[in-house]
Amino acid sequence: MGANRIPGYLGVVRFAELTAVGWCNGGDVTREAVSGGGPGSSAHDWRISIADVNELGHFSTFAGVERIITVMQGQGMTLVIDGAEHALGLYVPLRFQGLAA
Repeated sequence: MGANRIPGYLGVVRFAELTAVGWCNGGDVTREAVSGGGPGSSAHDWRISIADVNELGHFSTFAGVERIITVMQGQGMTLVIDGAEHALGLYVPLRFQGLAA
């Protein structure tokens, strides 16, 4: 979370001010908008982030994490989770486990 934010108050989050961080698997990048419980992808209790997904590839796995993905821009995407295809359109969330293949 940005250094100028007040604890307990999210306020306005501007995409242009978020830092792009490379994915653990070397794919695209993500920008953390807000999180709770500690900094970084492995220390938080919860997190809202915005990721660029521009190419085919595997998602990183996160043991013990429940993930929810929602396509916010573009033509949608198809995820294969544990062998099952899931076609995602705009603004339709999909929940899956962090250890899913």
